[in-house]
Amino acid sequence: MNNFWVKHGLRVLVAAALFAGIYYSFKPVKPEYDETKEQTETGKYNFVCPDDFEKHYGEFVIIDGEITKSFASGKLVTFKFYKNFQTTLTLVIFPKYFEIFPDEPEKYYLNQKVRITGFLKKYSGKPEVILYNPKQIEVRE
Repeated sequence: MNNFWVKHGLRVLVAAALFAGIYYSFKPVKPEYDETKEQTETGKYNFVCPDDFEKHYGEFVIIDGEITKSFASGKLVTFKFYKNFQTTLTLVIFPKYFEIFPDEPEKYYLNQKVRITGFLKKYSGKPEVILYNPKQIEVRE
């Protein structure tokens, strides 16, 4: 039954909405990151230093460091931590979140000391945190 509605029902629903004039009243919503949801689902964040990344994959973490390299393409913005950026932490911002970050985040955060909060995962053998919201990256003095 679900496959039927996915195939046919959604077309009918959109067509009915267009006919009724309500389809155009929907506005796109900025993506939002719910930090409190993460904290309640996982408990507390762990402070992690680069030597301990292997022990904390799959956890919500807090990491202090300096952004030493950044790169922007139309597909994403990446940041690298520390001097050995080939093997250390990568931070990623995907296009659907660009509008809620400062303009040109690759320049804004470069050479800044920051505190990162987020989910630490391994991507292509390297540690990575995806940034969904500017609240995840705090510029420190």
